[in-house]
Amino acid sequence: MTSISFGTAFLRSVCIALLLGGLTISLPAVAAEKLDLNNASVPQLTTLPGIGPKLAKRIVDYRLQHKFRTVNELKQVKGIGDRLFATISERLAVDEAPQR
Repeated sequence: MTSISFGTAFLRSVCIALLLGGLTISLPAVAAEKLDLNNASVPQLTTLPGIGPKLAKRIVDYRLQHKFRTVNELKQVKGIGDRLFATISERLAVDEAPQR
């Protein structure tokens, strides 16, 4: 029981130090691989913040009708507004040759 109290106190101290800027934690930079709009599957698209299965399917359906030429073209899909686009656009790319 003592170790749980010590653990809680330790975590509380770490959180306070982080909030006050007294503790710096360096995390390795992880470059997220960009998703290609012309090849990404519904499950892959749902890994993007704000993209659920229905919106991911709309993106794929749009792609079947119109090959994406630019990432900006994603805004043509119903449900992709400026705010959501700004959130996810850095994680997207457009490959010139779609895989079939």
